Amino acid sequence: MAQSNLKQHSPRRKHDVIHPVLQRKLDNKLEEAGSLYDQSTQPACNDQQLISRFRTRAKSLAHKVLSRQPNNVTALNLLGRISLDEGDSAQAESFIDLGLDYEPDDISLNYSRAHLYLLAGNYPLAATLFSAVETRAPHT
Repeated sequence: MAQSNLKQHSPRRKHDVIHPVLQRKLDNKLEEAGSLYDQSTQPACNDQQLISRFRTRAKSLAHKVLSRQPNNVTALNLLGRISLDEGDSAQAESFIDLGLDYEPDDISLNYSRAHLYLLAGNYPLAATLFSAVETRAPHT
């Protein structure tokens, strides 16, 4: 399991340089994937087939991004959150911890990691990490 401290993960790995046009395409795929995931979590969306279609498409888009940019923490976090929602905590942990290897201070990944601690019943680590995330999160 990952450490509870935001700074206790392996150092950042070098990011591959991506052409700006390709980066925009990848960003658009992630935006669409995020929107689909958000739709799947809306209280009004109670059709399991529709939820499954939204999540399947979101996962496909995130995996396409990872095929070109394996260190994309947004895609890794999205796949981790979907795995959590689908009850696959081991898969969620793999995605989230891989993302934390790349970006140990990423607020969204640490928030997801705190949920994994919560799910595992490690309430002290969950509380510590939720608190750290709250302190660092931008307040609007």
